[in-house]
Amino acid sequence: DAPLLFEAHLDRCCDVIIFIQSKPAVRSRRVRAERGWTEKQWSQREKAQILLDKKRDMSDYIVENNSSKTDLRCHIQRLFPRLLGETGSVQRKAWPSEAFSER
Repeated sequence: DAPLLFEAHLDRCCDVIIFIQSKPAVRSRRVRAERGWTEKQWSQREKAQILLDKKRDMSDYIVENNSSKTDLRCHIQRLFPRLLGETGSVQRKAWPSEAFSER
């Protein structure tokens, strides 16, 4: 979780960027429950960052996360072996899936 990854240019240090995508209503509900933010606080923080559409476009993979942490963990566990080849280096091959997609 690095909301300012691109703003701080730390993406240059990453082999692969995975964008975790959630619907606005889901994101809003989560930050209210987990961080105690108001709708206004959440909105201000999102507006202060690079647009999510641009972050998604700059990422290598997109993972949908509109349900539980358990489901997200399953999606990532399915993606992770594809990221590491037999040599341990990152593979950027297409792997279609309902849960995530490669950019």
